Amino acid sequence: MDNRQRQQDEILALEAIFGAHAVEKSGNPDEHTFILHAPIDTMEAQLDLRFHLPDSYPSDTPPVFEWVCAHDMSARLRESSPGFIYPVRQLVLSDSMYDMASTELHRVWDEEMCRDVAVYSWVVWLGEYLSERWPQPLDPIPLPKDS
Repeated sequence: MDNRQRQQDEILALEAIFGAHAVEKSGNPDEHTFILHAPIDTMEAQLDLRFHLPDSYPSDTPPVFEWVCAHDMSARLRESSPGFIYPVRQLVLSDSMYDMASTELHRVWDEEMCRDVAVYSWVVWLGEYLSERWPQPLDPIPLPKDS
């Protein structure tokens, strides 16, 4: 099986795992780039990563990933709860966290993936890494009661 077929199969698998809405494909069929909106279940957060799949992936080179953003979903999930405000946190990836994550993902690619598709494994690892380093959801703030 050639690289492009393996890439297409990997994207189909990601859609099956995370839902079709979670994979935002580039409009250009010649570009092998997509954004993956992956939940971090332990944090009620969503991680958005842009992946570029080079022609030589997965047989020779790893995917290229770019941090897009992360959303604290707890505020959005609970916004309909009357009487409380749920603070929205900015989930920031510091330069040192990005460098460490990038180094580890490439180590995993070199030592463990055996030149196989890697996006799902990378996303799982990033979710675990980030849930250990980011604070857990903030407590809701009760609104003042009407007199």
